[in-house]
Amino acid sequence: MGWIEDFSIILNRNGVKDKYSKWYVIRAKEFLRAVGCSHPKGLKRNCTEAYLSGLGRQSGLEYWQFRQIVDSVKMLVVDVARHPWSTDVDWDFWFGTFKQVDEDHATVRRETDRVKVDFSAYELDEQAALPGGADGVLNSVKKKVREKGYSIRTEEAYLYWCTRFLRFHRCSDPDELNEESVQVYMSYLVLRRNASAASQRQALNSIVFLFRQVCGRELGNFGNYIQSKKPKQLPVVLSMDETRALLRELKGAKHLMGALMYGSGLRLMECIRLRVQDVDFECNRILVRGGKGGKSRVVPLPNRYISDLRKQIALVTDLHEQDCQAGFGEVYVPPEVAHKMPKAGWDLKWRYLFPSARLSFDQRSGKTRRHHAHENGIQKAVKQASEKAGIMKRVTCHTLRHSFATHLLEGGADIRTVQELLGHADVSTTMIYRHVMNRPGLTVKSPLDLL
Repeated sequence: MGWIEDFSIILNRNGVKDKYSKWYVIRAKEFLRAVGCSHPKGLKRNCTEAYLSGLGRQSGLEYWQFRQIVDSVKMLVVDVARHPWSTDVDWDFWFGTFKQVDEDHATVRRETDRVKVDFSAYELDEQAALPGGADGVLNSVKKKVREKGYSIRTEEAYLYWCTRFLRFHRCSDPDELNEESVQVYMSYLVLRRNASAASQRQALNSIVFLFRQVCGRELGNFGNYIQSKKPKQLPVVLSMDETRALLRELKGAKHLMGALMYGSGLRLMECIRLRVQDVDFECNRILVRGGKGGKSRVVPLPNRYISDLRKQIALVTDLHEQDCQAGFGEVYVPPEVAHKMPKAGWDLKWRYLFPSARLSFDQRSGKTRRHHAHENGIQKAVKQASEKAGIMKRVTCHTLRHSFATHLLEGGADIRTVQELLGHADVSTTMIYRHVMNRPGLTVKSPLDLL
């Protein structure tokens, strides 16, 4: 008697009706054919679970069909073949997790029940051409931004959002727009583009700048728009072992950059923009110039990396001499410094600690100089290092800064000291790290561990 006859007996014993039995046999045959077995005795656990996992990726499969397949596979493996490993398979998982979320489920309904707004009269294509004459408005925005001495990142952000705002309204003259135009666009960012609270706020600041500085008029009351809710998320923090494993996978200058972001609590751009003179070996500290909000601060210099920093400065010195000989020895310095000391850009101490491997053209000054390394390099290196280290967390460069603050608090550091080292304006920002400490004050054990 073949396995099909045995399978039919099992189906009858388990109460499967005759009109469904033929389908169970078909499912079983399809299963064996898919895993490359001619008899249930040759089945393997990994092949079985891989087959069921593949079914879950088929969008056209109904829930009842999936349950029927799982049921037929289970009876074939457990009752017909009687494999010892069949008891280790979590059949309840395969039976219970395939069910799709209903349309009226609370999780889905929160997204689908948003306010319905008709945007058919507006330009929703992000790649659409700008209306004629809009280039002049954007050039005026660029001019005003530079007059006020804003950073190049602020200039890029303002131009980006003003461009999208004008394209959305198919308008080249902002004088034709009003408060209602701003309300509609702010609501569009949330309802259609799912913009975060930070993106929506940045867009609003850009548009207000457009009206105030370019058009020369203040907007009235435009606060009645749909606002994106800012999620309250805890920062991702690495343990000491995870940090050690991550740094171990970083090599060369990227290893030193990662070590400084963790060892000194530097932000990504603060680390990349470090100058040679910012490293104070005598006082064992690092000066962070022009951090977030234009504030400067002093952070500790990790002792174990003093030798590596000296080697890095030696490399920068050699590169500086080569650039000077080629006529490209100048580096960007802040305008106020360039005004007081015109030759400061040629001085070694103003060179970036982590220079770029190539020269670049500065659009603002029209000069070709060696700038600092691009942030994408270290960002990709940290991501790849976390994967190689097997860290199952979303690790970014800022995670090293979060870990710096958390490990200081776990070591008994005062919250005000940590606030000063991080450069936070408000201590409430620093307090968030108390929520991710391994030992927040007293040692607390789960009651489950006491059973």
